Amino acid sequence: MAKAKKEKLFLPGFFAPFAEKIKGKKLYCSFSGGGDSLALLLLLLYGQKEYFYTLYAVHFEHGFRGEASLKDGEFCRKKCEEKNIPFQMICLNVPANRRAGEGEEEAARRLRLAAWQKIISDPENEYIVTGHHAGDVAENILLRLFRGGNSSSLTSLRTFFTVKKMQFFRPLLSCTKKDLEEFLHSQNELSWCQDSTNKEDFYRRNFLRNRILPDVYKTFPFAEKGIGGAAKALACDAAYIEEESEKAFALFRKNNFSLELLYSLHDALLIRVLRYFLREHSGGEIIPDGAMLQRVKLALEQYRKRQKEHNGEALYLPIGGTEEKFFLFANGRLQCVKKENSGKGKLLLCNENDLLKQKKIIFREKNFVIVLELSGGTASTNEKNVFYFDCRNLVFPLYVSLWQGGEKMIPFGRSTPVLLKKLFSDAKIPSWKRGDHPLISDGNENILCAGTLRRSATAPVSESSSLLLKITLSDPEKFV
Repeated sequence: MAKAKKEKLFLPGFFAPFAEKIKGKKLYCSFSGGGDSLALLLLLLYGQKEYFYTLYAVHFEHGFRGEASLKDGEFCRKKCEEKNIPFQMICLNVPANRRAGEGEEEAARRLRLAAWQKIISDPENEYIVTGHHAGDVAENILLRLFRGGNSSSLTSLRTFFTVKKMQFFRPLLSCTKKDLEEFLHSQNELSWCQDSTNKEDFYRRNFLRNRILPDVYKTFPFAEKGIGGAAKALACDAAYIEEESEKAFALFRKNNFSLELLYSLHDALLIRVLRYFLREHSGGEIIPDGAMLQRVKLALEQYRKRQKEHNGEALYLPIGGTEEKFFLFANGRLQCVKKENSGKGKLLLCNENDLLKQKKIIFREKNFVIVLELSGGTASTNEKNVFYFDCRNLVFPLYVSLWQGGEKMIPFGRSTPVLLKKLFSDAKIPSWKRGDHPLISDGNENILCAGTLRRSATAPVSESSSLLLKITLSDPEKFV
């Protein structure tokens, strides 16, 4: 059986299933110098004459392992010279280019993608080829499973995929590491680079590879083949759901992003349609998770219910993973909008024109809901958690922020400012609960109200007030 697998890699037709896509194209092999990428490079070299593609090798020096990393780069350069394959090494220096809060693997991936974007000049006719194999598929399934991924997430390692308009090609997904090492030995390739960090169980993938999966395969000898079979079945299911989701998104777009159509979608389609929508409208790759799906479903339900009684409302819902981008539910359609940040931790709540266009604006956050509406009547004194302001004396735009510790406000009925910290302390609100009390301020940085705790003396309502701003604050779980 092992011999048959090994010979499979020798067959001239190894790349036959992919011939239609790769024939005559430029192929850039991501060559780390490890056994997997060395086997990939040799296989690509053997297939070059049959499929007439142009082959290049690219090595990324990440800057993690000092002299050992540079030696790997030299090994790759010499191997490519020996095989007469054009080669380039790119130094990323990941430790020096990590962003605040960014992990090493995340930073390395971002920098590699940025480097590939400089290399790829004709995306339709160029492929980036990587050496991911069956072992990577198993690790990926478990990692995504632990994170609660759906079938698309669990099978994200696919033979062909596109990122930032660049085409990636993974031809070895059905080959095990043992298959590849046997192939290398048959080609008299007895040594390759060994990355010492692969032995460090600190990395989650390494923990699975070195400690979990070996025991699983020992206890369940059929598991490796079984995981591979499950991956193919899941990928088949995911492909069908994605095809239906693309049809649903096309209809969604054709109907001007109708909220009623969105409301009718099954969850399996809805979460993917949201991803396509965000990809098209947010300017980035935002992947909705289960929490976002539930927040959108709740917002859809509430918007739909309220439209029957309060037509003309606009509902803003923050998009997870961003600070300034929001879903906007308004006029029966979904939009993606960017909210201005004042640079002082204050996010734009609304402009005066926003209020004039919409009868009511609902701003929904994780811990609170803010409802803004114009009123031509008199201020009611019996409504709980409701504040009224004279619009003529307000300076727009209005902003929302969370308590930082040094803010002051002139409470209603007083003429001198008081630290919000004192107001919170007097009300016996612990520091960990103060984030549930949004601070709403005007364009002059005057705080209008500190959640439901207190309103300020800014823009008080008088007998001559003809247009009022009504601000209602609510708990998200109680808001309907």
